Amino acid sequence: MVTYTFYGRTFGGSSILQQDWVYYEGRAESKLKQYERDYTVTVPEGEDPVEARARAICALADVMASFDAIGSGAAGPVSSIKTGEVSVSYALGSGAIDLSEKGQARALYEAARQYLEIYRGVR
Repeated sequence: MVTYTFYGRTFGGSSILQQDWVYYEGRAESKLKQYERDYTVTVPEGEDPVEARARAICALADVMASFDAIGSGAAGPVSSIKTGEVSVSYALGSGAIDLSEKGQARALYEAARQYLEIYRGVR
């Protein structure tokens, strides 16, 4: 389990409240496990495997929380997300990002790929 302390201090996250962390961390962990079942997932050379995986979970959690905020109307569409010392910008208009199921899947995949090498085929 990735701790909220890691999320805030090491990863630099601030968009998820501490009381919501366990929920998003659990969802992100499940998504990463799905990637590990379905794809070849490796740690980039020279990276610490535990930290790379933890950062990927933080990035996934941030994206999930952003989509939930948009879906609930608490935030507008995200126009950009920078993970690792997180920076989220909300667009004023619609269409800033693809909110379809495929668009969300793509955003999650790309968030995890910032910290892990994920291959959809055999290497």
